[in-house]
Amino acid sequence: MKAFNVPVFTGKVNERYAMMGKVISAMLAMQRYPWEQGVCAQALYEANQNDIWVPMAYDAVKRMDASGRLGMVGGGEAVSDPAANGEVCLRAYERTED
Repeated sequence: MKAFNVPVFTGKVNERYAMMGKVISAMLAMQRYPWEQGVCAQALYEANQNDIWVPMAYDAVKRMDASGRLGMVGGGEAVSDPAANGEVCLRAYERTED
């Protein structure tokens, strides 16, 4: 398994980035519903954390159910929840062509 390059910053100048690294680490440690997976991946996409959001998009596709809903784990989610993964999956395809 590939290790993620989570940013780790120290010092007063970089306090904001240090907090961002802690939030990313905590976020990656949690199990998520489809909409949470999409929101997390979108936030990482917007933060240019390419080595993290691309694998999250890939995971959403790997967990697609028979009806095409992305990131389905466990079932019972609202029908629109998996759509939160849509943009990052599109952007990951554009980036990797995979």
